[in-house]
Amino acid sequence: MSRPVILAAIAAATLGGAALAPLAGAQSASDTVVPAPAAINRTISVNGVGRSAAAPDMAILSLSVVTDAATPREALDKNSAGMTAVVDALKSLGYGVTDIQTVGLSLAPAYDYSNATPRLTGYTATNGLTLKVKDVARLGEILDLTVTAGANRIDGLAFDVVNKDAALSEARVAAVKDARAKAELMATALGATIGRPVSVSESYTTDRPVAMQSMNAAAAASVPIAAGQVGLEAQVTVVFELN
Repeated sequence: MSRPVILAAIAAATLGGAALAPLAGAQSASDTVVPAPAAINRTISVNGVGRSAAAPDMAILSLSVVTDAATPREALDKNSAGMTAVVDALKSLGYGVTDIQTVGLSLAPAYDYSNATPRLTGYTATNGLTLKVKDVARLGEILDLTVTAGANRIDGLAFDVVNKDAALSEARVAAVKDARAKAELMATALGATIGRPVSVSESYTTDRPVAMQSMNAAAAASVPIAAGQVGLEAQVTVVFELN
């Protein structure tokens, strides 16, 4: 092959390679995909509170027998006799071991602190119990009976509802409505609207109105008992989508 022909062939090959290089580069560029920005999931979290009330159908009565004596043995014996009489009186009304529970028993020395040096005056024994009263209407009768039997201190009286399902359902519905109303109000202020609920969690507390606290049992029979209503509260946390 002559020299001019060889030079022409080399030039052609060089030009062809240079022409192919941009094509390869163009193909590589077309295969690169730039990801779109991730969508922001906007939500709003609110708390809702709902309340309902129900008439109590059970009371929890706490009372004690407190006795004083010169010796520990005498104080405890007197106390045991007094509490036995109280329990027997309750049993006569139909209350059993599942309704009566001992909640405290103590025996302690008693001192006279009127002088610079305390002086031992005797011993005090205290025995307390709680009673589940399933007939609230008989509370007055029960107080009169136990005081007559020997109870001389009333430590507390609280009311409750045995079956809370219906009242709690009412409170839960009110709590969810309250949460939605708050979410709509805040979303409107932000120039947005709420979407579907993403999550819901709830808890509730029971409010037990106390009719009386610790008092001298000698006056208990003349104290009128007003059961009122037991308030129940449901609290929910709801997360809504924000559009």
